[in-house]
Amino acid sequence: MLNDGPGYSVRGTVAVGHRATSRSENRRSSRRSGRRRLDLSFGVVRASDQRRGNRRHSALKGLRKWLWGELPDYNGFTHRERVRGWQLVMWQIDNGWSARAATCCISGQSHQLRLHSEIYYDWRPYAITHTLHMALHRRFKEPDAWRRIVDRYSKTGDEWFARLLLVPVDFAAELRKEHGPEIADIFTRAPIPAGVTVPVHDIYGAE
Repeated sequence: MLNDGPGYSVRGTVAVGHRATSRSENRRSSRRSGRRRLDLSFGVVRASDQRRGNRRHSALKGLRKWLWGELPDYNGFTHRERVRGWQLVMWQIDNGWSARAATCCISGQSHQLRLHSEIYYDWRPYAITHTLHMALHRRFKEPDAWRRIVDRYSKTGDEWFARLLLVPVDFAAELRKEHGPEIADIFTRAPIPAGVTVPVHDIYGAE
């Protein structure tokens, strides 16, 4: 989930799993698949980013408010983590620090695009169509429908969407165990332009 409102999702650079084709292929792929490395760098601030960051703070757009209901856990990420991920991604887009993709990274279509994230400790969402986004989130209950999508659009079987698991997984716990609890502090880790102060009191669920 990761759009202007409900249904937003962030690019998960560590999202991998079984290729969504057949059960036997899933078992074989589970033995050879692995998680990609999550980029934990704070990011190098480019000169262009510094110029943007030096704008008057009054010109900056603030964090969006979450106005919808509670999201279910996804890949082990809680409602609060998912909303914070949405806030960060939309803040970057709203202020021009990152751009929306113009086409779906699965189908190549350009209509009804949504942003999807597999990993909410990352801030680079995948752009996919609304129809594919809904099918992706339903894949645990409707795996055959997702397999048909993968069969239609996958070229190599190594694409991120072809390697998604067909059973729920707790990526969040794995990442916290591997990198420590600080990985969840995405506003500290994100490559925000120099001179820009994060409005910490507006972060969802802030104490």
